Formats: sequence, structure tokens, C-alpha cells
Amino acid sequence: MDTSEPGPDRDALEDKLNDATQRWETVKKQTADRQEQLDQVLPLAKEFHSEIQDITPWLNEAEKRLQAVEPDSCDLRSIEKQLDTLDELKKEIADRRPIVETAKETSSSLSNSCSADRYVIEGEEQDVRKRFDNLSAEVPRLEDNLSALKDALEKYNKTLTPTEELLERTEKALASREPTGINVDKGKDQLKAVEDLSSSLRAAEPDVNDLKEAGDKLTSAMDPKSAEVPRVNQEVDAVTRRYNDLLENLNNEKDQLEKETEKALKFQDALHNLEEWLPRVEEAVAAQEPISSDPEVVKQQLQQAEVSDSFERY
Repeated sequence: MDTSEPGPDRDALEDKLNDATQRWETVKKQTADRQEQLDQVLPLAKEFHSEIQDITPWLNEAEKRLQAVEPDSCDLRSIEKQLDTLDELKKEIADRRPIVETAKETSSSLSNSCSADRYVIEGEEQDVRKRFDNLSAEVPRLEDNLSALKDALEKYNKTLTPTEELLERTEKALASREPTGINVDKGKDQLKAVEDLSSSLRAAEPDVNDLKEAGDKLTSAMDPKSAEVPRVNQEVDAVTRRYNDLLENLNNEKDQLEKETEKALKFQDALHNLEEWLPRVEEAVAAQEPISSDPEVVKQQLQQAEVSDSFERY
């Protein structure tokens, strides 16, 4: 340019040079800007993918553990084990919450720098956050339900076990009763035993009512569609029927024993009277004289024979 003669050719060359210079400066600036953006994006991309890769495998495993929880279990050991699982999940959720929050901020910065992948980045972060939030809400909800179920089951078992044991003892005692025959003392002893059983059973009526209430609370703590609901209801109904049937059987047994004892008493009284009367009759019969041919004597002997008629009435 410096050695060129002024003129149209020099002006055209100068214009080309200026245009190339401007374009080069533009490319240089764009390259520098892109380099600067890449320098900013690279650590953000690494951080975001590291956070996602850290949280996603745990989410997959945590969701499987949550799905394995049985909210309608009627086994205390199983419920306690599941509560331990939920407690562990709560702690893990608390530990990973900062990572999820950081991932939200990182994805926002990264999506602003990577417009081409913006929706992919946002979609991935939102999916992780949604799953995390669902897990965070579901774990305490299930924990509350299982805790309520555990309390209801403990109260139910606490009332069911002694009630069933009382019914079983009463049934065995009733089944072991032997006929009293004419033994009055045995009849009285068995009558008292039946009355004691009946009293004990009637005293347990509040326990049976408590069992019904505990059964209602237990089934209320379950999903209405659970297969355990009809099982518990049938169990309560069975205990109630056994209780009522036993009371009726004991009343019938008491009536029967009273009748048997009354008959035995009458027999014993009659036997006692007979035993007292027999010696006198035997003495009178032994003292009887040979039958006389004298009419007056025969009349007297007939009167004495009336004693024998009295004996026949016994």
C-alpha cells in the first residue's frame, strides 16, 4: 500500500484490506467469546453430570426399597423392619437434598450457556427433582401410616391373646366335666366350678369389647382393599361367637348340674330315711310270731303286716 500509486487500484486494494481486517477481528472476537463460553460451560457440564450421576443410581435403588414396603402388613417384626428402612431413607434423603438443590442451580446456569441442549438439561433435572420430591413426600407418609398400624396391631394383639387364652381354658374345663351321678358333693363342686367359670367369663366382657374396638382401629389403619381386613374381621367375629357360645353353654351346664344335684339330694335323703327305717322294720319282722288260727290274733298280725306294705313303698 505504501509503494502503490494513488488511484483507483490502490483504493480498491485498501478497501479489500480493511474488509479482511474487520472480518478477521470479528472472527477473532467470536472465537475468543466462544472460548470463554466453553471455559465456563465445561466445569458446569462436568458438575451437572456429576450431580445427576451421583443422585440417579441412588434414586433408582431408593424407589425400589420404597416399593418393597408393605403398608398393610400384620406382622410386628415386618413392620418394625420396614420402619427401619423408611428411617434410613429419610436420612439418605436429607443427606442428598443439597445435591438436588445444587443440581437445580447448576442446570439453570448450564442451560443458559447451552441453548441447543436447554430442554434436555432442564428435562433431566426436572425429572430427577420430581422423583426426589415424590420420594421425600412418600417416605414420611408411609412412616406415619406404618407407625399407626403398628400401634393398632400392638393393642389388638394385647387384647386378642389373653381373651383367646381365657376362652381356651374355659372350653377345656367345660369339656373335662364328668357326670356327677348321685354324688352330691361332686355335683356341688362342679356347680361351683361352672359358676366360677361363668363369672370369670362375664368379667372378661370388657376385654371382648376392647378387642372389637381394637379390631376396628386396626382395619381402619389398613387399605380398605387389603386382604388383611376381612381376615381380622373374621378373627374378631370368631372370638365373639366363641365367647357368646361359651356363656350359653355354661348357663346350660349350670342348669343341668342344678337339676342333677337336686335329684341326687332327694335320692340321698330318701336313702337316709330308708336306712333309718329299715332296722326298726327288720326288728319288727323278726319279732313276728307264727300265724295264729285265732281270728283276733290274726287281725293283730294283719295290722303288723302293714309295716311290710310301708317297706314296699320305699
